[in-house]
Amino acid sequence: MTNTMNKILTVLLALEVWSVQDTFGARHSLRYFLTATSGVKNFPEFVGAAEVDGVRVGYCDSEIKSAEPKQEWMKQLVRDEPQHLNWYKVKCSGNQLVFRKNLEALSDRLNQSGGSHVLQRMNGCEIDDESGEVVGYNQYGYDGEDFIVLNLETLTWTAPSQQAFTTKLVWDAEKDRLEYNKYYYIHKCPQWLKKYVQYGSSVLQRKELPSMALLQKTPTSLVCCHATGFYPDLAMLFWRRSGEELHENVEHGQILPNHDGTFQMSVTVNVSAVPLAEWAEYECVFQLNGVKEELIVKLDKDAIQSNWIPPPPFPAGAVSGVVVVVLLILLSIVGYCIWRRNNGNGFQAVNILELAHHQCQPQCLGQDLVKMITLILVLLLSHVTFSAKFSLSYFLTATSGVPKMPQFVGVVMLNNEPVGYYNSNKDAAEPKQAWVQEYLTKEPKHLVWYANQCRDHRRDFNADIYNLKCLFNQTGGVHILQRVSGCEFDDDTGVVTGFNRYGYNGEDFILLDLNTETWIAPQPTAQLTKHRWDAETATIQFMKHFYLNECPDLINSYVHFAGEFLSRTVRPQLALLQRTPRSLVCCQATGFYPDHTAKMCWRRDGKEVPVQERGEILPNHDGTFQKSICLNVSTIPEDEWPEYECVFYFEKRAQDEIVTILDKAVIRTNYLPPGPPLPGPVVGGIVVVLLLVLAAIASCLFWRRKEKGFSLVTSKTTLSVNT
Repeated sequence: MTNTMNKILTVLLALEVWSVQDTFGARHSLRYFLTATSGVKNFPEFVGAAEVDGVRVGYCDSEIKSAEPKQEWMKQLVRDEPQHLNWYKVKCSGNQLVFRKNLEALSDRLNQSGGSHVLQRMNGCEIDDESGEVVGYNQYGYDGEDFIVLNLETLTWTAPSQQAFTTKLVWDAEKDRLEYNKYYYIHKCPQWLKKYVQYGSSVLQRKELPSMALLQKTPTSLVCCHATGFYPDLAMLFWRRSGEELHENVEHGQILPNHDGTFQMSVTVNVSAVPLAEWAEYECVFQLNGVKEELIVKLDKDAIQSNWIPPPPFPAGAVSGVVVVVLLILLSIVGYCIWRRNNGNGFQAVNILELAHHQCQPQCLGQDLVKMITLILVLLLSHVTFSAKFSLSYFLTATSGVPKMPQFVGVVMLNNEPVGYYNSNKDAAEPKQAWVQEYLTKEPKHLVWYANQCRDHRRDFNADIYNLKCLFNQTGGVHILQRVSGCEFDDDTGVVTGFNRYGYNGEDFILLDLNTETWIAPQPTAQLTKHRWDAETATIQFMKHFYLNECPDLINSYVHFAGEFLSRTVRPQLALLQRTPRSLVCCQATGFYPDHTAKMCWRRDGKEVPVQERGEILPNHDGTFQKSICLNVSTIPEDEWPEYECVFYFEKRAQDEIVTILDKAVIRTNYLPPGPPLPGPVVGGIVVVLLLVLAAIASCLFWRRKEKGFSLVTSKTTLSVNT
């Protein structure tokens, strides 16, 4: 699906995307991004931006009603040539009127009334200083999709969509305009670009080398070489061993922008199996285009930075220390109780509960940590069970601000088992089952199709997550965009159910109702997206056709090929577990397949009894599943235990049930009874301390001083107690 969240602020996203591509070597570029909107609240009706080599140099919009230079060297240029700024002001004002009329004409031509619509144009030129080659371009987009593109070689317009065919015929007939476009993009635009590069050479042609560091999360984690602060972004970062570049056990990260206009990148290596004596053979190497010398960091354990804190060793003599501290506390409390005077009414004991009144409050988890947990839950979505007999699901996740995590992950699940996987770091689709590998040998185009789909979705998701951050005014932090889509097919009834839903930062964002062919926005923040997507009736029709027709066909194709594998039945092993002698007794079944027909219960004399805890079905690493149910046996006499049994069976195959009798002898536990008595010296020390405490108490009680010396405390003397 072509995601249309990029209608809003797409021009701003384009600035970021092109800035990563245009600082390569001797190529220079001048680009203009123009965007007109209608029906979009809190956004200018017209926005224009100019870029040189991916750096924004000028800006105008319908609210400020002027053009502004955005770089110091550009400000100097317009001071030297005031007419240059005036030209931009006139062009912005004129384009605003032209775009408004074009937007209205398109809405009328396409019979669109109301709603929000976006018309965009990206035009400009590129120069290769070495070859002298000049490339010009001029292309339009409408409502988030390519609309029409100028071909300067044939001087004709290309219409990727049927909607633009009428526009193509009209614009193809405007020969004078086409000739002017060719002159402008091939001659005038390059002249201006050369002038801009000359004025901004100190910024655009600078070379900045990065700072490098070795990072490691724990002593057994991958070692990450991180380079940050380099410019331009045409750079390489890799690991070498004994002078040869490493390719195995190495993962390359993407080049990412820093807030100051420089870039960063990282590459990790797995050295867990490398002896420490051989680490000196490894080195991380950074190379920047146009700079001869390399930056090299040797793999050195002392140079690795980490925030890992080793667990503290168990302190020697801990038992004796605790005993002494507890006795001192008791001695203090007793002394305070004895010597506290209460208005001449003798001594009053302290309410010890007052001493323990204040409790430590748990600290709240940070938002970023909560989102990281959300990300883990996203991956666990792959194991949600379905009531349908067959299901095909696509789980797509895009992340922002999550270190050491691919920016995009795609997983295909058939009957809740992963059959295909893609991530942006490897940029390749991988089969996850042996039968899938065999299937792809017969259908090799299928893997290519899936990889291309993932790449397309990766671009869309990165754009969407960027636009959502802008829409919600979010800067920095961890953000996650998810989508789960697919279909369920019940071969007994023939009923097909399709689904497509999005989540953002751990909450439901928007979902498709195939019955009404509209989007549902559970959150008010998704209303704007709902209105735009509801207007894309052709896209909704395409999705409905895919989920209700093509998706079930794919299921049938997979099931037909892997029928034996998918229809297999694997019986589990049962075990009785108990944490302590007074805890619940849990019956655990592990290693069964499939999961959607598995049933478990406790029975007494053949009748099912209520259970105190019923766990969810969870996946095992080998594709099978596990589940547990727990029974409270604290009130059941031990001689009645044999009447109880834990039962596992598959639906429609109850005759093959597996039964385990409740028997104390077979219950597994990691409970350890209290340890042996303390050693003699420790006991002796405790006795001595206690005797000293008792002697002190006795002295205080029998030698209580009054006005006439000391008097013996009689049995009538009482101690009042606070209640």
